[in-house]
Amino acid sequence: MHSQHSPSIHPLHWTIIAAGIALLTLTACTPTPGDTADGHATAEAYIRENIAVLSTEETVVGGTFTVTDIAWEDPTTAIVSYEDGHIALKARARITVNDGNVDIVSFETIEPAAKSSAPARAGAKEGELCGGIAGILCEEGLTCDYEGRDYPDAAGTCVEN
Repeated sequence: MHSQHSPSIHPLHWTIIAAGIALLTLTACTPTPGDTADGHATAEAYIRENIAVLSTEETVVGGTFTVTDIAWEDPTTAIVSYEDGHIALKARARITVNDGNVDIVSFETIEPAAKSSAPARAGAKEGELCGGIAGILCEEGLTCDYEGRDYPDAAGTCVEN
């Protein structure tokens, strides 16, 4: 009689197989922005180019947002610092990059707008300078009369409405 003998696998081989399966599972379940260095560079370029659309805040006085820093918390999450010359903001962006295509999963403001630290100034009084490059406002009940000046950063005088 022939005895049937099933081939056995050495316990060390089972350990190696199990470790390989675990590594494949973790890799498949962890989204990363592509090859991390290239993925991060692609994502950062996308954020810098599209910050005006991504931001949940509006610019002040028609300014333009500029990204000042992008710091990666993990392979798919970045803290984006940006400003428009009047306010500074920070947002947490969750990002995936697949085949060079950037998907911003979420973009949430984490620090509200930081405004200028200069003390608040009351509006200009009647007869005082208003407008100009500083954008000086008049007190309530007054309006800035530009006396026909029609150019950027024109200054005027506060007059009664």
